[in-house]
Amino acid sequence: MSSHGKRLLSGRVTGRVLKGALYEWNEDKAPRMAAAIAFYAVFSLTPIVVIAFKVAERRFGSEVALREILAQAAFLIGQEGVAAVELLIKHGQPRTTSLLDAVLGIGAMIFAATGVFTELKDSLNTIWEVQPKPGLGLMQMVRDRFFAFAMVLVIWFLMLISLVMSAAMAAATRVATSYWSGFSVFEAAVSLVFITLLFALIYRVVPDVKVAWRDVWRGALVTAGLFVVGKSLFGLYLGHSSLGNSYGAAGSLVIAMLWTYYSCLILLFGAEMTQVEARLHHAPLEPTHDAVHVTEHARAQQGIPRTEDIKEAVREEAKTPGGDKQEPQRGDS
Repeated sequence: MSSHGKRLLSGRVTGRVLKGALYEWNEDKAPRMAAAIAFYAVFSLTPIVVIAFKVAERRFGSEVALREILAQAAFLIGQEGVAAVELLIKHGQPRTTSLLDAVLGIGAMIFAATGVFTELKDSLNTIWEVQPKPGLGLMQMVRDRFFAFAMVLVIWFLMLISLVMSAAMAAATRVATSYWSGFSVFEAAVSLVFITLLFALIYRVVPDVKVAWRDVWRGALVTAGLFVVGKSLFGLYLGHSSLGNSYGAAGSLVIAMLWTYYSCLILLFGAEMTQVEARLHHAPLEPTHDAVHVTEHARAQQGIPRTEDIKEAVREEAKTPGGDKQEPQRGDS
């Protein structure tokens, strides 16, 4: 086994990374950033789902597209959130026959769909302590929107692949379960691998910092595990509570919002794991061409403690009995 593989499986290293990630997660006020991403995600959900349905409808037909998209929604947010997705598809489609109105409507949908990815990128940049270079102005905003639009296209592409894979796995399950009772475990493992790859891609591509692939896998795997476990626990909780009924007609939307918020929380925790591991084992990471390390003024605007304050806190902790002198120090890069 390679040295990187041994390090990835090391319990001691994982413990250090988890401890450092929890510390950074709290310092960066990750719950606040997760709430912002979840807010944008709610408004981005309709255009993403509707356009994905339209693309799938042209390829597979309306009935098959609806069935498979709802199946994917059940996989991601559980059966409790499927009703919300079905309502979005039913009421979110453009009702005009005018070509101009249709083009404008689709354009507005695409612009709304990019909002969540723009906010996600900003949050990951906060975690990595980088920011766009000063003076880029409008050009940077346009570039960010194009990047977010590219991410939307990737999501649509992955959804189409997922639809095909879902249909193939469903057919394989019907055949294989009669010969091998453990096939459902294999299917769950394939799903876990797919989710891990998706999170790894986000951690590697989205932030404005040069991240090595070897640094993203631990955070991506932990995040995928928390995602799968959280989905089961969330469904169990909803099955024994009246949360959805408490909000009446908005119950499905509230459930989808809560699940989205939880997903954003663990997504940011995995990002913290990625940056902690990178800082522990590698030289200071460099921002991309259009980014710089965050300034002290920007740290104050974002509510992040000053670099010197963090260094002083780490030094004080190291002086206490049992203090961990290996706590990752931010701002040195």
